[in-house]
Amino acid sequence: MKAILAKRPVLAFFCTALFVLALVRTPLPEVAAQGGTPNFSVSDLAGHANAAPSSLQFGPDDKLYVADRFGQIYVYEIVRNGPNDYEVISTEVINSVANIPNHDDDGSLNLAGSLVGVRQVTGLLVAGTAANPVLYVSSSDPRINDPGDSLPLDTNSGVVSRITQTTPGTWAGSQHLDLLRGLPRNLENHSVNGMQISSDGNTLYLAIGGHTNMGAPSFNFGLQWEYAWSAAIAAIDLPALDALPTQIDAESGYGYKYNMPTLDDPSRPNVSAGVDVGDPWGGNSDYHGANQAIIEPGMPITLHAVGFRNAYDLVIREDGRMFTIDNGPNTGWGGEPGNEGPAGNCNNNVNNGGGTINDNLHYIRELIPGELYYGGHPNPLRANPDDIYNATQGEAVPFSAPPVPFSMANPVECDYRNPELGQDGSLENWPYSTNGITEYTGTNFAGALQGAILAAGWDSTNIVRVSLGFDGNDNPTVTASDVLFTTGGAALDITAQGDNDVFPGTIWVANLYSLGGAGVIRIYEPGDFLTCNGGPNEDDDGDGYLNQDEIDNGSDKCSPASIPPDQDGDFVSNLNDPDDDNDGLLDLSDVFAIDAQNGKGTDLPADYNFDFAEPGLIGSPFTGLMLDGTTNYRDMYDPGNMTVIGAAGVFTIDEVPNGDALGTLNSQAYAFQFGADTCDRCNPFVAYTAMSAPLQSVAGAVTSENMGFYIGSGDQANYLKVVVAGGASGSGAVDVVLESGDVVQSSTSFADANLLSAAIVELYLTVDPIALTAQPAYRLDGGTLIPAGGPITIPASWLAAPDALAVGVISTAGTSGVPFSATWTEIGIHAAPQSAAGSWTALPGTVPDARHETSYVELNGQFYLIGGRGLLPVNIYDPVSGVWTSGATPPVEMHHIQAVTHNGLIYVIGAMTGAYPDETPLTHVYIYDPNQDSWYQGLEIPVNRRRGGGAVAVYNDKIYIAGGIQNGHISGTVGWLDSFDPVANTWTALPNDMPNPRDHTSGIVYGDKLYVVGGRITTQPDFAADTVAAVDVYDFTFGNWSTLANDLPTPRAGAMVALLGDEIVVIGGESDAINE
Repeated sequence: MKAILAKRPVLAFFCTALFVLALVRTPLPEVAAQGGTPNFSVSDLAGHANAAPSSLQFGPDDKLYVADRFGQIYVYEIVRNGPNDYEVISTEVINSVANIPNHDDDGSLNLAGSLVGVRQVTGLLVAGTAANPVLYVSSSDPRINDPGDSLPLDTNSGVVSRITQTTPGTWAGSQHLDLLRGLPRNLENHSVNGMQISSDGNTLYLAIGGHTNMGAPSFNFGLQWEYAWSAAIAAIDLPALDALPTQIDAESGYGYKYNMPTLDDPSRPNVSAGVDVGDPWGGNSDYHGANQAIIEPGMPITLHAVGFRNAYDLVIREDGRMFTIDNGPNTGWGGEPGNEGPAGNCNNNVNNGGGTINDNLHYIRELIPGELYYGGHPNPLRANPDDIYNATQGEAVPFSAPPVPFSMANPVECDYRNPELGQDGSLENWPYSTNGITEYTGTNFAGALQGAILAAGWDSTNIVRVSLGFDGNDNPTVTASDVLFTTGGAALDITAQGDNDVFPGTIWVANLYSLGGAGVIRIYEPGDFLTCNGGPNEDDDGDGYLNQDEIDNGSDKCSPASIPPDQDGDFVSNLNDPDDDNDGLLDLSDVFAIDAQNGKGTDLPADYNFDFAEPGLIGSPFTGLMLDGTTNYRDMYDPGNMTVIGAAGVFTIDEVPNGDALGTLNSQAYAFQFGADTCDRCNPFVAYTAMSAPLQSVAGAVTSENMGFYIGSGDQANYLKVVVAGGASGSGAVDVVLESGDVVQSSTSFADANLLSAAIVELYLTVDPIALTAQPAYRLDGGTLIPAGGPITIPASWLAAPDALAVGVISTAGTSGVPFSATWTEIGIHAAPQSAAGSWTALPGTVPDARHETSYVELNGQFYLIGGRGLLPVNIYDPVSGVWTSGATPPVEMHHIQAVTHNGLIYVIGAMTGAYPDETPLTHVYIYDPNQDSWYQGLEIPVNRRRGGGAVAVYNDKIYIAGGIQNGHISGTVGWLDSFDPVANTWTALPNDMPNPRDHTSGIVYGDKLYVVGGRITTQPDFAADTVAAVDVYDFTFGNWSTLANDLPTPRAGAMVALLGDEIVVIGGESDAINE
């Protein structure tokens, strides 16, 4: 599979930084060689920040530099406390790369809040010496387009930066210099990637991602063409760059050396001859790159190798040989160029086809004297520059000149070369996304791994090993190729330590994210060599799994770092465990086979867009398959026939087979599903899915093929499906089928000739649990919602406790038997929007103690009114009896608070005390125990983080506070974000401040995000004047802020917020706009 990064929406790209951490050198104990069998034990780096690591490397100063995907680089000072126990003890932060300004594709500066202080970083290299380390970072526009999106991300946004220390030993005050600006950027996330430096330090090699799936423009890649410099490995002449004068950029204030020369875009004014306003930014991909960087003689950058769809990383072995791994294409994401072949006559006609091809390992060298190494991914512009240039001349914005000189035409780049057929000269290939690459130089295990290439598997959970030999003509031979160990998935980069390095022999892996959300740094420590000659019922490596269980699964029975999949953690693999989630239901009858709560733990909303790994099957949200009663769920799909997550967040079946659940056929495959608890309050809800160009990959007329989604009991006898099909005429229809007890109860078809040409089709079922009806509907390309008939009656048993409702994807080739590719971009279920206006009701009874600047929370069916000006007792309201009572008085006056509940207690953190206008923040956390009717003083809040009037919310057993004010109603509004861990009783100041500082604000958690709504910047004399309309959102998964595109319509401070279904309700508040 070809995903290298799970896509995140642009709103999540905020507040990036570079972190630097030093290492305390503690040598590992010697490991005795016993036959040379490699075995490793695994641990996670303690103290690694909440980040999404995309690249990592130890520097010559024994510091670990870890690039966060959004700009952060953690270079930890690490100690080894003992075997498999590594801990961070200090951190530095560099913000300079994150602060490179972003632009739109017309070259204009974009200062939107979600784009300030954030860059996509996928390449990191540390060179220099221990005394003078040099940091190279590749970065680009952080935005990513889904299929059908039109974000104007800058396709000339690639930058290579060099950062050096000005004070030895620290990165504080470091010097930032942009060496090259204006390199290509794909409309999804292929970009300037990994780097290596030559042994003499004069040449920096850079991997540059491609713009297409297999060479031709396609819908899923935004119809973008390959540019002159895309899909290549470039060689950068560092002495030539250093000889150039340093110029200062007016927008960033940074020095820079070289802007890539671009075409003279006819749609942009010039500042001088051939130089457009905004250059080198903005490639103008709408017109095929009318402002792309060009190739011309005398540049300090040259092509070193070509033909790589997306080479994520490079390695130069100790013997000087260079290797890379290219990410292969995905089914339905784009095909080969028109007139493909080595003659060099290809064109840029759109081709939305394409197939899934394995990732492949290349040894980069000059095979034919004077010719560039070619990896097999076409670039029509470099192959056929004459015809490609001429093809633009009749367009509204033509190329001003050939981006590639005609004399440099490289015809072979029209020829797509399939690694699975041995056409591209690659040495090895894998059916999963494989990215980071390194050489193992240690002599551990009697040298069994020395010189081996190790590579990180993104969605395979594998670290693979390839050992090579070379004959006298430098021809390579693969002498060993296998899986070294497993990582748990999402591994993006890898580095290994040699005999003379800190922590010798260890392997360090960057997992972009874990199932818990944040990324991890995983350490594999070489262990004692094991004697692996035990019987099938023994456990040679002591990892808890019997030898035979590991043999059955293909894991290494000699390595505790290599374990088989085991959903319930009972040390019996899924393969040999008849009940994979240990819920008492055998897998053959468990429709949610890896969900021990069987969907009852999944509350609404449950919305998924396949952007990042979920704790379900193959990293998806799905926890089971639509069962037929006789087949194990593991045998109902082949992960090798799927592309999950992907460069733009998708769930794709590469070749849909002809199995079907219809009637008594019960042969459906690939019908993935999850369970949701829909009847907590029995409110109406909406189940939905979105699909990319459904059925448009079908070869010829659409006959029996269909794809869509369903709800039901989770088996193939009881479901309601809504699918896109060919219809009676083959020109497109929405089919709605209800089946109960293996009998089709209703089947209707609604023809729509626009269905099979739509880029995005959304399908909906709006369910009324009281009326037991489901209303089907669909939408094309974001247009009007179209009903598909009337409401359909569904069985009550689907919604009755204790069962959860199954929601899933479904597809079949039907009687045609001809496979096609099917792609879903979203699936979910959430509360239905309320169409009627609400009404207010005044409840009987009076609050015992009138107050303001207070907080009101619910706990165990009771409502608690806490705090307010004056020393007031807790007032408690029982909504059943309608009676108010009073509880204990807090030990101190507390107001301007948003109290929260956690584990049966009510917490007050971040409050004020004292009289207007010079109130002071509380010094401690305070806790109220309703069962004991008692107050307790908790942790002391750090002096420099005390404030009141902030937004407070609970997420994953931690309490977060955002914003607030330090000095009463006078000054000191902040955008700080802190967390309080009530279990560990610790306070943590988080590194990313809110984009829009505010006080008198409110916060609420929805999904994995904290929404901060309302507030103001309080000053005197008019403390209520400066309200904040922007809504800031913190993404707990990636630790980044964003700002919603739509402001709060009526800005106010001191409001109450609540979550009602999928809606955040903002109630009351104060401002100086008295008429609102």
